[in-house]
Amino acid sequence: MGRLFRPAVPLVGVWSAAAVAMLAWGADPGTVHALVKLVWSPMWFLLVFAALTAATPLAARLHPVWPLAAVALADLVRFGLDGPSWTHGVGWTNVGTGWLVPYCLGVLWARGRLDGRLTGWALLLGGAAATAVIRDGPPVRR
Repeated sequence: MGRLFRPAVPLVGVWSAAAVAMLAWGADPGTVHALVKLVWSPMWFLLVFAALTAATPLAARLHPVWPLAAVALADLVRFGLDGPSWTHGVGWTNVGTGWLVPYCLGVLWARGRLDGRLTGWALLLGGAAATAVIRDGPPVRR
């Protein structure tokens, strides 16, 4: 965790000082807010990665099919069966389990269990298909 968060400390410090200096020298607060948000907003990933790193003992024993099945089931309930939305908890299942799918695949790869040309092609095509589905979003009913 130290190696993960160590570079974030100077980043936050420098940009905090820069924001204060810009505001002190009369910069528009909206502009300063936009700049700081551009720099800091990608840091949410550090929290996700920290949680996944803490879950490594679980991920080492968990096959990627299980979190993928949980994501598929939650989406089936939400979109296929008109189940509750994000605000009612079912959608939040996908946040953790959705990140666990590629993390578990990484654990398998690190252990040498995902080698070979066929596996590489399957991961590439599966990732491309998943990206296309995610990009387009669920079908809209009218």
